Amino acid sequence: MQTTRAPVGLPAGAEHRCELLRSLLETILEQIPSGVVFGEAPEGRLILGNHQAERILRARFLPAPTIEAYQVYRGFHPDGRPYEPEEWPMARALKGEVVHDEEVHLLRGDGTLGITLQSAAPIRDPEGHIVAALVVLTDVTEARQHEEALRESESRFRLLAENAQDIIYRFRLKPQPGFEYVSPSATRIVGYTPEEHYADPQLGLKLVHPEDRPLLEAIASGRETSATLRWIRKDGTVIWAEQHNVPVYDDRGELVAIEGIARDVTDRVHAAEERERLLQEVQDRAADLETIFENTDAQLAFLDRDFTFLLVNSAYSRGAGYSEEELIGRNHFDLFPNPENQAIFERVRDTGELYRAVEKPFEYAGQPWRGVTYWNWVLAPIRGPEGRTERLLLSLTDVTPQVRTRLQVERLAQVAQGRAAELERLQEQRNDIMRAVSHDLRNPLTTILGQAQLLDRRLERAGASGREREAVQAIIAAARRMDLMIRDLVDAARSEAGQLQLERQPVSLPGFLEALKRSQATALPMERVELVMPPELPPVLADPSRLERILVNLLSNALKFSPPESPVTVCLERRGDEVITSITDRGPGIPPEDLPRLFQRYYRAPAADERQRGVGLGLYITRMLVEAHGGRIWVESEVGKGSTFSFSLPVA
Repeated sequence: MQTTRAPVGLPAGAEHRCELLRSLLETILEQIPSGVVFGEAPEGRLILGNHQAERILRARFLPAPTIEAYQVYRGFHPDGRPYEPEEWPMARALKGEVVHDEEVHLLRGDGTLGITLQSAAPIRDPEGHIVAALVVLTDVTEARQHEEALRESESRFRLLAENAQDIIYRFRLKPQPGFEYVSPSATRIVGYTPEEHYADPQLGLKLVHPEDRPLLEAIASGRETSATLRWIRKDGTVIWAEQHNVPVYDDRGELVAIEGIARDVTDRVHAAEERERLLQEVQDRAADLETIFENTDAQLAFLDRDFTFLLVNSAYSRGAGYSEEELIGRNHFDLFPNPENQAIFERVRDTGELYRAVEKPFEYAGQPWRGVTYWNWVLAPIRGPEGRTERLLLSLTDVTPQVRTRLQVERLAQVAQGRAAELERLQEQRNDIMRAVSHDLRNPLTTILGQAQLLDRRLERAGASGREREAVQAIIAAARRMDLMIRDLVDAARSEAGQLQLERQPVSLPGFLEALKRSQATALPMERVELVMPPELPPVLADPSRLERILVNLLSNALKFSPPESPVTVCLERRGDEVITSITDRGPGIPPEDLPRLFQRYYRAPAADERQRGVGLGLYITRMLVEAHGGRIWVESEVGKGSTFSFSLPVA
């Protein structure tokens, strides 16, 4: 296929885009059996001719820059008049005319005269402007020569007619209509024998498809000499027939007969329909490519062999920081100098090998504020008819945000890894401290508590005064509070480290609470605790020592923060697969703003007596112990009326 090269720097219009997309159409156009020639509006520059066109012309395709230059082609009307430049179907199609099968005689490259049927049509852009025109050439030289030979003489006519592949006929109009001659080929083409034609004067009309009979009537009246009609064969199938007729007049000038030849052109018509379908498909595909080209997120650019921008999409224009008009016609490396990238472009152009890169760094020389950017590259060669790389397609995808995010994540991961190691070291230190607290503090504290209790019993036996007894009991209470604080600290550390282990077993809560009241009677005013327990309450699955801690923490708080002598009520209730324990006091209640923080670590209620306030771990460790059992804990409180702490435990 021969083409002319599009000038560098053309504005991005429909005709320019067609030129750039031409390489996508070549394969399809080369399969079309007819010659195809494209012309560019408005000058009429011939930009494309396929190999079939060269075969018909018997010469290489000669591009013409303007309509006026068409005079180099030697074309003639059927009557011998030469074609003027503006008469050519291409020139007329560029002005909006549609031409169908116009007979054009051509002086071919080998010096012979050829006859072609030329069809032409304009090609319009989406706004309806003519951007190009298409001419389709069909070589009918042999057919016309055959027709001329048939008319040379009656004898030769008869000889040829009897052996012709086409139907040759003579239909008499006067005095009585009827076929005078039908060649034997009628039997093969339409299924009716010549004798059947002779016997039925209306058979010629019956053969024609009802929608095409007006054309046949025009032939019979002498108004038309050529037509392409649909015929219905004897077996019911439909074929296309091309008829060429000669009206016969008598001495008085009256039309008395029609002589003609009919050819089965079904294959040609189907080929033309297929050609039209393919052309439409090509146009649709070009429109699809145009839509994709403009709407893809990738930055796309077409460049010529010298790396001059021919076409860019909007994404490329935005990414480059230049308008489309500023890019088209400019050299890529004048705008974006980079010796490494230029070497890549030259290698792809010279070798024809595709280049692909992932996260390729790039710095804009004229835009230093952008810093290092990262791109996924595809640089693809587009080859011309001779196999040489004529253009390059550059596809860029900006992955700078993803790369920067990944690098930041990697840096943060390194920091996190270091901090995790530090955290592990601190955790180990905390475990060491907790072990020291648990062992080194509790051992002497146990001794203090034991000696204080022994002293209390001796004072009781000795009948000591109340002040002495009170001092010893204060030591005992303080030691117990300190022991509870140490146990809370140790259990909190173990729970946070995931090292808290429970030894769960079925526990009957009514019996457990009764025993707890007796065991804690010396440390807490347990006579104020009222138990409300339904009959036949199922046991719960709990660690008895941790359950004691939960209940002691909640009961000691309820007794501590409610008025002396006021009751504290413990209610048990089964709800589904859980048993709910609720402890209600008659204390001052908890302000609503303090409720969300009540179970937080180191939180202490502001209203608490400083002498009674702990380190703020009691409710925190209570929550952790309840949750370690698979339960939940919550509080309901009304200022001035008291509070109810509730927790759930699973049924055993």
